[in-house]
Amino acid sequence: MKNPNLSFPVVFLSIVLAVVLAPSTVSSSIVLDTVGRPVRPGVPYYILPAEDGTGAGGLVPATAYYQRDACPPAVVQSQLPYVLGVPVTFAPVNSEAGFVPTSSDLTVEFDSDVWICPESKVWKTDYAQLLRTSYVSAGGDKSDGDSWFKIEQDGDDYKIFHSLSSSYVSISNPDRGVRGVLVGPSGRLPFLVKFKRAYETTNELLKNTM
Repeated sequence: MKNPNLSFPVVFLSIVLAVVLAPSTVSSSIVLDTVGRPVRPGVPYYILPAEDGTGAGGLVPATAYYQRDACPPAVVQSQLPYVLGVPVTFAPVNSEAGFVPTSSDLTVEFDSDVWICPESKVWKTDYAQLLRTSYVSAGGDKSDGDSWFKIEQDGDDYKIFHSLSSSYVSISNPDRGVRGVLVGPSGRLPFLVKFKRAYETTNELLKNTM
């Protein structure tokens, strides 16, 4: 025969655990920006190094010494720590949710009105013979698996994976003024990042965080 005195504590404990664990589960499946808001598809964000004081800034399109051609541009990290870079937008491949989920395929596209190359602003990978590894560049196609990436949570930070190669994104050692964004077994640590919403005024930021 069951002890009725044990029923209430067990039920109460189950409710408490559900309430405590639910927010953590939800937040771990959604990419958050620098002020804790869900990252939204189609909204521009700067991709910045997770830690300040690294001596470098955000990501920008630029011609790199290891490319065969000047176009499409490679994705590199600014050498200047105060440069936020060029913002990007995210587009989940298999989701119509109003937020960017972690561990799901998505495309990344530069959000810039200034673009001198004929190729697209969508990210993809290319191979650098000089580096003997792949790097991230523009010129991709949203329907092509080579242009699909994933954002994975790493503690309070995030890291970016290239879906097709199952390899994380890293930063090359500074060489000839370039910190290239690489993909593949380079032996480097993953590039830990955070996402800062672009084009916000102070008033808009305060409004969106209330």
